[in-house]
Amino acid sequence: MQAAYYERTGPAREVLQVAVIPAPDPAPGGVRVRVLWSTNLGSAQRFTFFPRHAADALYAASRDGTVTRLEARRGEVRWGANLELKLSGGVGADESLVAVASEEGEVVALEAKTGAVRWRARAS
Repeated sequence: MQAAYYERTGPAREVLQVAVIPAPDPAPGGVRVRVLWSTNLGSAQRFTFFPRHAADALYAASRDGTVTRLEARRGEVRWGANLELKLSGGVGADESLVAVASEEGEVVALEAKTGAVRWRARAS
């Protein structure tokens, strides 16, 4: 099992260490979890970006304005859209719509299947 940990404080790319450690045995009645795939979709900088699972897809965003749809089972990229905005949080999504917000208060909604922009609106 690989584990990521911080040895000291600072920017993640400078202090994050990755080590191979033995996987702990599951508790009685528990199950062992294994990583099926992983990917890096960009930096969050000082913000926190959580992905969103909807139907058979996983949607993720990064600080640089990139929104990505991945096939949930294998992690294959289905589409990527660069909104040319500085995003400030992760995505909200369902089977038809994916939404993100910028640090300037702009909300952008994309078509879940294609990544095409459906609408933009000012929230503040």
